[in-house]
Amino acid sequence: MRRSLGLTLNEFGRSTIEIEAERHAVTPSELVGYAAEYYLTTRGADRAAGRVPRFLRAGTEQSLELAVDLAESTWEQIDSESERQGVPVELLLGHAVLHLVADLDSGEVATRLAATREQ
Repeated sequence: MRRSLGLTLNEFGRSTIEIEAERHAVTPSELVGYAAEYYLTTRGADRAAGRVPRFLRAGTEQSLELAVDLAESTWEQIDSESERQGVPVELLLGHAVLHLVADLDSGEVATRLAATREQ
């Protein structure tokens, strides 16, 4: 199911999406889709990074218009999580991208993939 939305981002978030999408040879929309799915799999890990930080809620300068394609059940989970945190879906997805990028850079994604393969 495809949704068109404007991700709420500051300059750092916008440039991060563009740079990381190019680095991983995907479109920004695909990167946001991967980030949404990854975020949902890690949100129960009791990590501080699971919640959208207060400073991101205060205000942002830009909107990045994207069409993001996710399964209907994934959209339902994203909608539910945004309601639980009291933030717009667009803000939650922007946070999800930064969450994914941080875990890619730290090696956490590779660790999770290795653990999944061992099961």
